[in-house]
Amino acid sequence: MDESGQHTGGLHFIVGVVTVPNAAHDDVLQTVADIEAETRKRKKWGKTQEAVNLAYMRLILAQPEFKGWLHFGLFREVEMKRQADLRMKADVVAAIARTFDAARITVFLDGDQKRPAEVIGAMLRAMGVKVEKVRTIRREDTNAFARLADAICGLTRDAETQGEARDLFNQARRKKILIDTREA
Repeated sequence: MDESGQHTGGLHFIVGVVTVPNAAHDDVLQTVADIEAETRKRKKWGKTQEAVNLAYMRLILAQPEFKGWLHFGLFREVEMKRQADLRMKADVVAAIARTFDAARITVFLDGDQKRPAEVIGAMLRAMGVKVEKVRTIRREDTNAFARLADAICGLTRDAETQGEARDLFNQARRKKILIDTREA
């Protein structure tokens, strides 16, 4: 899971989530790593050239195994009070968790602080989500799934203003590869 928009003062806040069943984890991670190697994308969306970002997302969105596993939550004009970002992350994960038949889920957050993971875990449990654990990924650049979640946020944000990103985003939505959590 990754987020974008904290710097906008609540104008928009985006949460990107990659959901992968445990049985498929290693194969899907390898697919993402192969696509990163092919497109030479190894950094966050904002630190990568637009052409590389779009080539990466085109290949990701062309993978049939990702259908229904890539999610975003877009919040507009929200009041960014204390822990509001954590609440929005928990809301997105809870919406997704309700669509899966998993006995328990494991959540990976970007960041290096333990406290947000504990808070989100408690929020999810209070919403009735069966949480195995909530862990943080200390360095996003070392985890392909974290970079993919960041790319989901970047594509969602860029779809508002950039034609090619908008076309790719809308196509992925129509094919139900990229799911808005409000529709989950």
